[in-house]
Amino acid sequence: MIGLVAIFAAIAFVVAIQASNRASKALAELAELRRRLDRSLIKESAAAPAEPQPEPVVLTPPIQPPPEPVDAFEAQPIPQPEPEPIAAFETQPEPAAPPPPSPAPPRKPFDWESLIGVKLFSWIAGIALVLATLFFLSYSVEHGWLSPAVRASLGLATGIILLLVCELRVARNYAFTANAMDGAGIAILYATLFAMHALWHLLPASAVFVLMLIVTAIAVLLSIRRDSVFIALLGLVGGFATPALLSTGENKPVALFSYLLLLNVGLLFVAIQRRWPLLTALSVVFTVIYEWSWIGKYFTAAQLPLAVSIFILLAAAAAASLWMRRRADEAQRRFDFAAISSAGLPLLFAIYVAAVSSYGVQYNILFTFLLFITTGLSVIAIFRGPVWLHLLGGATIALVLVVWRATSFTPAAWPAVLAWIAAFVVIQLALSFFTSIPKTIVAPTFLLMFPALAMLPVPASAPMLLFGTLFILVAIIAAYAIRHSAGAGYAIAAFLAVVAEGVWSADNVKPATLTTALVIYGGFALLFLAVPIIARRFGRDIVSQRTMMTLVLGSIGVLFFLTIGDAAPHALWMLAVLLAIINIGAIAQSKPRQRAILAASAIVLSWIVITVWCSTALDVASLVSALIVIGGFALLAVGGGVVIARGEDGDTSTTYLGLIGHLFLFAIAVQPQLAFPPWPLFAAMFVLDIAIGIAAIYLRRATLMTAAMAASQLVLMAWAADAKAMPWPVTAFVAAIAVCAIALIWFRIDRRFSVAAIVALALGDIVLIIAGGVSTTPIFGSLLASHLIFGISMLAVAWSMEQHDLAILAVALLALGTALSRTTTPVNQFTFAGAVYAIFIAYPLLLGARAKRFIQPYLAAVLAGIPFFVFARRAIEDAGFGYAIGLLPIFQAALMLLLVWRLLRIEPASDRLLSRLALTAAAALAFITIAIPLQLEKQWITIGWALEGAALVWLYRRIPHRGLLAWSGALLAAAFVRLAVNPAVLSYHPASHHAIVNWYLYTYLVSAAAFFVAAWLLPEKDALEFTGARPFANAGGTILLFFLVNIEIADFYSTGPTLTFNFLSSSLAQDLTYTIGWALFAVAMLVAGLVLHSRAARVAAIFLLLITVLKCFLHDLARLGGLYRVASLLGLTISLLLVGVLLQKFVIRKAATPAEEPS
Repeated sequence: MIGLVAIFAAIAFVVAIQASNRASKALAELAELRRRLDRSLIKESAAAPAEPQPEPVVLTPPIQPPPEPVDAFEAQPIPQPEPEPIAAFETQPEPAAPPPPSPAPPRKPFDWESLIGVKLFSWIAGIALVLATLFFLSYSVEHGWLSPAVRASLGLATGIILLLVCELRVARNYAFTANAMDGAGIAILYATLFAMHALWHLLPASAVFVLMLIVTAIAVLLSIRRDSVFIALLGLVGGFATPALLSTGENKPVALFSYLLLLNVGLLFVAIQRRWPLLTALSVVFTVIYEWSWIGKYFTAAQLPLAVSIFILLAAAAAASLWMRRRADEAQRRFDFAAISSAGLPLLFAIYVAAVSSYGVQYNILFTFLLFITTGLSVIAIFRGPVWLHLLGGATIALVLVVWRATSFTPAAWPAVLAWIAAFVVIQLALSFFTSIPKTIVAPTFLLMFPALAMLPVPASAPMLLFGTLFILVAIIAAYAIRHSAGAGYAIAAFLAVVAEGVWSADNVKPATLTTALVIYGGFALLFLAVPIIARRFGRDIVSQRTMMTLVLGSIGVLFFLTIGDAAPHALWMLAVLLAIINIGAIAQSKPRQRAILAASAIVLSWIVITVWCSTALDVASLVSALIVIGGFALLAVGGGVVIARGEDGDTSTTYLGLIGHLFLFAIAVQPQLAFPPWPLFAAMFVLDIAIGIAAIYLRRATLMTAAMAASQLVLMAWAADAKAMPWPVTAFVAAIAVCAIALIWFRIDRRFSVAAIVALALGDIVLIIAGGVSTTPIFGSLLASHLIFGISMLAVAWSMEQHDLAILAVALLALGTALSRTTTPVNQFTFAGAVYAIFIAYPLLLGARAKRFIQPYLAAVLAGIPFFVFARRAIEDAGFGYAIGLLPIFQAALMLLLVWRLLRIEPASDRLLSRLALTAAAALAFITIAIPLQLEKQWITIGWALEGAALVWLYRRIPHRGLLAWSGALLAAAFVRLAVNPAVLSYHPASHHAIVNWYLYTYLVSAAAFFVAAWLLPEKDALEFTGARPFANAGGTILLFFLVNIEIADFYSTGPTLTFNFLSSSLAQDLTYTIGWALFAVAMLVAGLVLHSRAARVAAIFLLLITVLKCFLHDLARLGGLYRVASLLGLTISLLLVGVLLQKFVIRKAATPAEEPS
């Protein structure tokens, strides 16, 4: 009871605020009227007659006297122009200044007395009177003071007396108070009549209903007659408060809501008549409170039909105001808002019913109610607006369906729920057609029920019914979308269909349901592909690229369920058919819009599906079928790429996805249980190569052909790694040659495919190497023949395309092949290496002048000689002919000289390519110089480097090519580093212990001689613009000779297997030998510097002699005694005097003469 009092108090406060606002508005209007009156008085005073103004003054010129007579012979003066008379003008009086504006009337203070003392107190008095009456009646009932008849009489008398008194003329002078009492009287009558029937049972319902109609009519008439919203508000409060205050706790919904319906209708009429939207708003609020209070306290599942009827009737009554006496004012907007709110609030009841399982089982009543309410909202949206009401109704349907599925679904609702979903979709689409935004539809969201139903066992057990209904609804939505360009709606529907497929497939794809799955997947895939085609026929573009990609990839994605589980081994051909359908459609959709990404994405995902299937279900029994599917899909990808790429702006990237088929072949090739016998594998590979080759020729894409050839050879490499037993290695040879033959045929057709041929040949040779290397049986003839075929083919391509760099690549590949050929006899090894070497020697000879100015053919011949020398030398030594090994480099030098002769014959002297001539001649010299040390026992390679360096300098004087000098310098530097910087060179061979004449002598002496010869042959300024080459060569030779002196001394005194120098810890004799040797070497170097006029040699000699003197004094003399020390000192003295004399005689004295020759 206290809560109700608080509610009414709050309502009273709201009413007071509104009344205050109305009073303020009235006072403002009164002030405005006063200002207007003041302004009108000011205008009247300004319009009064003004003071008389003086007449306008007219100015006239003065009268001139008549001129005197003038003699005729008298000069007449030139008449001056008379001044024109000044025209008369009126002097306009200046307008009188307007009177100063009268000061604005003082602003009256706010009339708090009128608001509070009259209006507010009157309202409170009326409310208090009603409450007092109700409390008195309630108290009297509780204590038994008054009989029901007396109570009824008192209540009716009080209400009637209040109404009559307030109609007296005297009462009308106090309008606010009279209006308040009128409202109180009406409320008392409402309460008394309700109690007479519901509590006291004095009157039947029909009588009370008539009396309430009368009271309602009186309230309407009074509020209209008095133009008093307060009377209406008090009547409203009293009418709505009566059932709550006098409630007996019994459940009588019919009486309660009939009363509320009548009350709402009466108040609605008054509100619209007098433009009081507050009445309708409060009526909606109180009605909703009663509705949900009744639901919370009395509502049961058995009363669901009654509750639905109540909500529908009350909403319809409120919505009827949308068509009643409409005006274009602010109040109408508020009326519409109240009506729309009342019409939309039943949606909450639908959600509530769906969420409670005991109510939701009556789905027919629920969905009928939902359909009625949402249809009503759509009708309002169509005829009155706003349009979002239609969208709100659709969204509520989707929410109710989802909530109902989650909480209230039972198997008994299947399959009737499908009919309801279909009805909702069709009716919503039909209503959307008449809205102002027909392309914005919510009906597709209803299809969310299908994935939800597909999770349940009962619907999932009847997939044809479930997905058949879904298919029809998606088709209907697609048709609507095409008609109204509602692409977003179609996208939602199609996406939910894909989701439903996936949800159903997760638990229901089994061998027994494969046919059903095929029908479902295929049907929806065809629908998704057909919709954009049909839309374009009607000039619509409703399917965006993103939507199409989502649908295509989703349709492929559900096929993953066919690749796992028990159904996978039986699903291959079904998988192939579905992938073909979807990808053909994706390719067709890509072409008209140049959306290559769509087809590419579909093909890539399809390959992934096939990959998953192969990883779970591929075995020997299904290998052939799998290869057919893989090859067929690869052909589809290539063909689709060709279709997309047609035209000037075509995208050829999709075609390359056909190469993924080779990855599958590679995966099969590495599994011996699947790869042998290889005929299915090879057949699929060659079919793909031919198809890709045709596509590459058609599209003129050399990279496509190159990739296919490379992929095929990689497949063969993987297969050849396990081809160990005969005849599989030879089969690998033949297969590699066949792939190269295909590449060469395409190359013959179109020269732009040269790279493909080169790649095929290069990788094919690697196939030969692998197959020959893993073979359990050594292969000679077929392996050599295959290598020669590849080598000759590469040289032929190089010849025809003038890409002679390929010859160098061929050298590397065939050298590797020769090294891994596993020949078993020296004859076979020599034959293998010689045959390979022969084709590279023959290549520049056969080219002749056709080699033009290319150096690569001759470079390939020179480089081919290196592996041949290595392999042939080993073969010769293994055959027992090592004593004549020097003939091998002589033979190779002869071949190089043959090339030199060929160059001299085909090139005139004036137009020779020096680099090419220098290369071959240098190679000839290299082999000749190798032959000499090759016969020696030790350090032949170092001597060969030194001699080759000197020989190249000599050749430079005949063929002035700077490359010869660079090569010569590199060889001499290598020889110097090996002999002077590398201490390990002395341990490569055991010490000779032969005094003076040993391998140290000829190694260092020959190498030093090569340095001196090179220095002598070098020009003073060579082609490298480096003037220090000769001094460096001389210095290198000198250092080697100095090393030779020390090595010979160490060898003479060494006793172990290795040399020991022991400069500071050797015997006295060895120390003195070092000292004497250094001194003699220094003196000899000084003499050479004097003879050759080399200042550098003289300076080096002096420094060496200084070191020798220091060694002698600080180390040697400390170990001598007696005459040995004297003799040593005497010898040192003589040596130093001799050096001094020589320097004075040949150096210092000549310094005064003209400068000597430069060193």
